[in-house]
Amino acid sequence: MATAKEIAGCIRDAECRQTFVVAHRGNGFGVPENSAEAARQAIRAGIPVIEVDVRYGSDYILYCLHDHSLDRTTDHSGNLKDLAPGETMRVRLKNSRELLPSFFDIYRETQGRAVLVVDFKSDAVEYLAHWISIFGSFNDVIFYVNNRAELKSVARMKTEYPDLIVMVGIKKWSDVRLVKSMFQRYPEIISIRFPLALHRDVAFLHERGVKFFVDSLVIPPPWQYIPLKFLLTAGIDFIQVDHPLFLKSIL
Repeated sequence: MATAKEIAGCIRDAECRQTFVVAHRGNGFGVPENSAEAARQAIRAGIPVIEVDVRYGSDYILYCLHDHSLDRTTDHSGNLKDLAPGETMRVRLKNSRELLPSFFDIYRETQGRAVLVVDFKSDAVEYLAHWISIFGSFNDVIFYVNNRAELKSVARMKTEYPDLIVMVGIKKWSDVRLVKSMFQRYPEIISIRFPLALHRDVAFLHERGVKFFVDSLVIPPPWQYIPLKFLLTAGIDFIQVDHPLFLKSIL
């Protein structure tokens, strides 16, 4: 298993070619998504990259939670932002004894051992960049941004912290040039949903020192093998799945 420093080194090296498995929300281990336990199990299984979602609670702590609502994944209902700070600290994940984790809880589990892809559900790019600069390492985190406001924020932080690793999500191939014009450079990683990634697109990005991340393949095994085989032959750098052990087994 590669360390976070080794993975970050590969991302920054235009010549490095390696396919990394990404556990989508830490799924695939029979424990709650976006949980510290999922991160622990992914690391034990040798999964090098773990995606998490972050959003602010009313206490302005960054929690790992995908939905606005607490209903689907916790023992509480309603929106996270509507809970009083004291109540937020009592929220437990569904079918688990684990409290709703903050980003910092999960970062403590993964620091130096795996890379976290942080999908921002709140405008927290600049806050997290400053925090990582003081308490962590930019080798440990990929800042995954999906809209203009986040892109502008991460561009400011990239100027201040050149080691910050940026991944930009695009919806169509023509967005790549738009991203470059807004960001004033190509980001380290471009993310797009399968099946929009073609072999020629991967080659185009690799020639410019950009890594290619394919987003969420939720098809369960064994049918997942067909698109995965295509992605592997295309030279995709990061493949995010809900079944990371299956992907790991065929690499």
